[in-house]
Amino acid sequence: MTPVWLAVTLEGERALRLCNRLIVLVARGRRIASAIRRGSRKSYLEDLNEAALVRAWAIMDAYLSDRADVLTRREMPIPTSPSAVMISAHSQAIGSIRGSFERLQAYWKAPLGLRFADYPDWSHLRAFRDLRNALAHRSGFVRLPLAGGHPPWIVNRLTKAGLSGSYSGKLPVYDSDFDELIRLVRDFVLWADRQLP
Repeated sequence: MTPVWLAVTLEGERALRLCNRLIVLVARGRRIASAIRRGSRKSYLEDLNEAALVRAWAIMDAYLSDRADVLTRREMPIPTSPSAVMISAHSQAIGSIRGSFERLQAYWKAPLGLRFADYPDWSHLRAFRDLRNALAHRSGFVRLPLAGGHPPWIVNRLTKAGLSGSYSGKLPVYDSDFDELIRLVRDFVLWADRQLP
């Protein structure tokens, strides 16, 4: 079998290396879990998977921010002795995307010309972002749904776990969730790098 070499950007390589390190860390954690007594094992694996899901999304978010910065510098180079206007313009452009995935996504779409929705598995990846947000901002809990019910991604997750749509409590998280998300993050990084080398 001939090895396949992929041309990736430095930011892409960093993201892929971080994904690989996280895969190794999770694999070690799963091996450790096998030595934990049965009652505590489930809780340990849930914690491991939740932390790994949040970290996997953070790797993608960092890749997108760092890559946007590099692409912006390529299009709007900063001279050796930049003026205050140049520094301010660049800082505002890059600063505007930090801390908000929606602004980051809009920046990639408008000035950079890449729509995340064009990624073939975007809807699946997007659902993991919603799960990550629930884990990071609500400790993984869902409350009783509002009048319109839970969002579709929660209903799908609850159905998969055999829970009703009116469920209120901790969202189920599985080993397969991390395995799928890390695959999607790696694939998305490679896809984005191919779109804007």
